[in-house]
Amino acid sequence: ELGQAVWKYELTSLPGAEALTALVREIATKTKDPRVAEIFARMTPRSEPVTEAMADGRLSNRWWIEGARLAPGANGGAVMAAGESYSEGAIRLLGSLQMRNVFIEALVGRTVGNFWLYTSRTADHMARFGFTDAGYLHLQTWRGGRLVAEKKMEWKPTAERFRIRMEANGDGIMGYVDGQPMFSARLQLGQGMGFGWVGVAVHDLERGRASAEIFGLSA
Repeated sequence: ELGQAVWKYELTSLPGAEALTALVREIATKTKDPRVAEIFARMTPRSEPVTEAMADGRLSNRWWIEGARLAPGANGGAVMAAGESYSEGAIRLLGSLQMRNVFIEALVGRTVGNFWLYTSRTADHMARFGFTDAGYLHLQTWRGGRLVAEKKMEWKPTAERFRIRMEANGDGIMGYVDGQPMFSARLQLGQGMGFGWVGVAVHDLERGRASAEIFGLSA
């Protein structure tokens, strides 16, 4: 019950949660119950980079899938699609709730709907970089369900596959496409932007519509 509560309410992302995080790590490594170990391992902070080839539509257990389904792509890689009853499908990196200086990167093909990379995401706040069906790139911060700050530009993919990346360093974030920064300056995270998970998501107002071809994923 403790593990489920810590996971559901993302308690290790809260300020002053160092003692709880230490307890999570201890339980994950010392329990002899595999069910308990699995729950607490999800929240154990990660320290090494993770890279996924997405071969045959598979993803390792270092990630958590929410509201999405993965299937092998016709051109290789995977197709990530929102479930029939979901407007958003997301893949989050396990153990990323306490990451401050972090990146998330995806090699992307065809998309339907909106595509987003996330850092510092919780129910209260998030930072994200991505593109929409309307033909814009967006670099944004949100808090309390409201847009706090944004940089945006008109943009359309110019290749069948492209690499999209978001970096968070210190108090700012930047978005990149094929290695090039897309804005002249970083977007400041601002006060109150705490820890949160790192991941990728597809979204559309019509449930079950959003999807993306993903040929590689790293963080």
